[in-house]
Amino acid sequence: MSLTSSVAGRVLGVDDPFLVCLLVALPCSAGAASGFVLRDTPGRPATLAASALVVLGAAITIPALHASSTLWFAVGSTVAGLGVGAALSGTFKVLAPLPAPAERAEFFAAFFVVGYLAFSIPAVIAGFAAASVGLVITGTVYAVGLIVLAVGAAAAMTVTGGPRVEQSRE
Repeated sequence: MSLTSSVAGRVLGVDDPFLVCLLVALPCSAGAASGFVLRDTPGRPATLAASALVVLGAAITIPALHASSTLWFAVGSTVAGLGVGAALSGTFKVLAPLPAPAERAEFFAAFFVVGYLAFSIPAVIAGFAAASVGLVITGTVYAVGLIVLAVGAAAAMTVTGGPRVEQSRE
């Protein structure tokens, strides 16, 4: 998302500021919508669905970048956005029972710091990489990295069954 405005202008040929903003807003809106829709879904199934959506969205986005297809780029980033929203919702539900009530503030402060770093550090690296190898290659590598991480997360959740929570943490 941090490179979307550059991708829109330089790769997709979109010069209308409204359309550029729309391309940036689509995955954010999709993420908010999926978090809302999955609000009553248990964390593990939401997280597994999230992984599938991120993989699908990234897999759509890669050829869209190479074909300079605005429509498919929008579709792919929207599907990936659905996955990101579902991932946040599912992960939050999976992790919420882990800390004792007196530890929850510290736990979720750390959760959000790690989440912020997980989004911002790759974005900064991608910004530097785009300057040297181009937006299409950078976007492709970034999307492949997302696919690997999403598949790894789903595999880990499937193999381990997710974190084990003690019945009485109070």
